[in-house]
Amino acid sequence: FRRTVLDLNEWTLHVPKIARQSPKHRHVNIELCVSRKPGYYLWNIVFILFAISGLVFLAFVGPFDNTSDRVSIALTLILTSVAFKFTVNEALPRLNYQTLLDKYMLHTLLSLCGVTLASCSTQVLANCRDHLEVEWLSEIDTKN
Repeated sequence: FRRTVLDLNEWTLHVPKIARQSPKHRHVNIELCVSRKPGYYLWNIVFILFAISGLVFLAFVGPFDNTSDRVSIALTLILTSVAFKFTVNEALPRLNYQTLLDKYMLHTLLSLCGVTLASCSTQVLANCRDHLEVEWLSEIDTKN
């Protein structure tokens, strides 16, 4: 057992706890503590998702009137993160609860969706200004 666990680079085997019970040490409880090393997941999943979510700020580099390019960048990154999530899920264990990595992936996807909605809302406000002749910024009361 010891050799097969130690051969795996993904796991760390901690010192076992041995408890002998009476009468005459007939019962022995041995607890083995094994933990997973997080380096693989940090570099191959978290770092890549961080890079994908950081690229969304490229949507705001272009001019204000170029909404279609901003939305296409954000939607492409959403598609990339969803495809990455499906690829990564094949390598992760299937659990019936949300792990920290699952929560991070969901948070990244929701933030990308938020940037997409923000990019679309700028065009909606510009259309309202042009067609309804309503200047949204002048309508906001900043004195309160």
